[in-house]
Parts: sequence; C-alpha cells; structure tokens
Amino acid sequence: MKFQSLFSLAAITVFAFSSCKDEAPIDNTPKFEGSWELEKLNVKVFFANQQFYDTTIATSSTLKYSGTFDGTNFTTTSVDGTDITNDKGTYILSGGKLEMTFEDGTKETYEDVVFNATSLTMAQYDPSKTDPNRQVYSFQFKRK
Repeated sequence: MKFQSLFSLAAITVFAFSSCKDEAPIDNTPKFEGSWELEKLNVKVFFANQQFYDTTIATSSTLKYSGTFDGTNFTTTSVDGTDITNDKGTYILSGGKLEMTFEDGTKETYEDVVFNATSLTMAQYDPSKTDPNRQVYSFQFKRK
C-alpha cells in the first residue's frame, strides 16, 4: 500500500512537470532599430588638447533631427528653420561604431555609440578622436 501511494505521488509529480510547455525566453536586449529624436547636441573644440569652446544646443520646433533605422537602412529628417531635409541610406552598427552611407555616397561615422530601450548617445570626432585640434560632437537622442 505504501508503495502504491509513493508510486502514485511520483507519477503525479512527473505528469505535472511534463505537462508544462517550455516558454521561449524573453529577449530583453535593447534594440537599436526604431525611431530616435535628437534631444541635445554638445559641441567642444580643442586646440593643442586644451578645451577652447563648449556649448550645448537643445532642440526646438525650428531645430530638429531624427532618424529611423530598420536593421540595414535609415531615413533621417532635419529641420533647420523652415528648411526640411530628408536623407536615406544604409548603415552598419558594430562594436560601438555607427557608419552611415547616404544615397549620394557620402559617409558619416559616429563612435562611442551606447543605447538602451529609451536613450541613445554617440559622438563624432573631427578630424579624429585623438587629434589635438579636434571638434567633438556629442549627440543625445530619445526613442520616439
């Protein structure tokens, strides 16, 4: 009798666990794909590795920039006063670096790309990150 009770309990336990379906794991990895809107731009100018100029520009109704990325292609919209510019092209995001190639063949490279579900930051260095006489553009975006 004890054996039957123990066997019944074991059978019920096995049945209970085997009847549950395995659910696919939830992917909480932040996605770069989607639409982003510029919140602010910081510009720094260096001469002989000494900071000469530092200012932050916030977006407004007359100064906006946004981009939509779908995995390989992008579209951007720039508003500068009353001028509206739309651009398209392809992009590669790899190792914290974003390279955008526009339809006319020009390229823009952004470094130090960091994003999560709601924000994106990246920088552009002119002429390079290590040049002692450089301009540094730091962009802060929010997800649309």
